[in-house]
Amino acid sequence: MAFPRVLPALPYSGGKRHCGISGIILGWMINLAIGFFSGWTTSITISSVLIAFIFSASIGVIFGIYPARKASLLHPIDALRHE
Repeated sequence: MAFPRVLPALPYSGGKRHCGISGIILGWMINLAIGFFSGWTTSITISSVLIAFIFSASIGVIFGIYPARKASLLHPIDALRHE
């Protein structure tokens, strides 16, 4: 029941993708700067970017759906009474 309620909100969350892409680019630039100034050899692999994406997406889904699911099971009058 929660998934159909999420679908209409997806177009509004599209702007957040740019923040993720800019975060990846910023992390890559910091990686290059650290490697340049320290003389260390650094690298960012696709697998590390995918692992970070999957981890952050799963945290967002868990902490977004769990409270919504819990709230959807409450009776509205009782929820407001016990605020």
